Amino acid sequence: MADIATINGVADANIASINGVTTRDSTMNGVTWPAPAAAIALTANATTTSTLSTFTFSSQAFGVASAGRKIIVGATVHGDSVGNVSSCTIGGVTATLIVEKTSNAGGGNAAIWIASVPTGTTGNVVIVYTGTKSGCGIGVWAMTDGSSAANDTATANNANPLVCSINIPANGVCVMVAGDGGGSGSVVWTNLTEDYDTPYGTKIHSGASDAFSTLQTARSITADQSAGAEGSAAAASFGPA
Repeated sequence: MADIATINGVADANIASINGVTTRDSTMNGVTWPAPAAAIALTANATTTSTLSTFTFSSQAFGVASAGRKIIVGATVHGDSVGNVSSCTIGGVTATLIVEKTSNAGGGNAAIWIASVPTGTTGNVVIVYTGTKSGCGIGVWAMTDGSSAANDTATANNANPLVCSINIPANGVCVMVAGDGGGSGSVVWTNLTEDYDTPYGTKIHSGASDAFSTLQTARSITADQSAGAEGSAAAASFGPA
């Protein structure tokens, strides 16, 4: 059954909400109000050089609490053994894996997770891998007015630069993480705004994000890592809720 709202005695079946968050385009008396655009903001990034299969990043910033807030975590690892991501919790909430790419060289992996976390301004991020990894880096983003389902994903590995081609919907956002274990250095981003660039040990962990008001078709995003060609990258786009 369609959502029905009544304003000043007039019923309209196209209004999704009133005095709250509008989750889709709404029309009343011939006037259409578009759904709010999704917004994205980096709230934290962290690294560790510990050799583990389970990484706990305590008290990570999540930003301002809000009813529709989703927390996105992008993680990269490298060595000691080849292994995929197994699970992730964000502020105690079981996260959904959106995309992952495992490198053929050095046991690298890049992955993006999402969870609805409407309350709290900080929380733990716990990521479990199927194999032991010699260090891990994460980026944490707060997304508001965005869908919990990805619009598109893309990955890259074992190349320099790492290039992801991805579609991004109008009023949507894109997040990408890249990591390399070939040596410390920096990552230069093209077609997505760098949020952080963190060398740790002999590795690099970097992330970027942007919001887009217009449709982006096959946008080519480049993460040019100075460390070498043992890297992995993962990207995901999300439309408005």
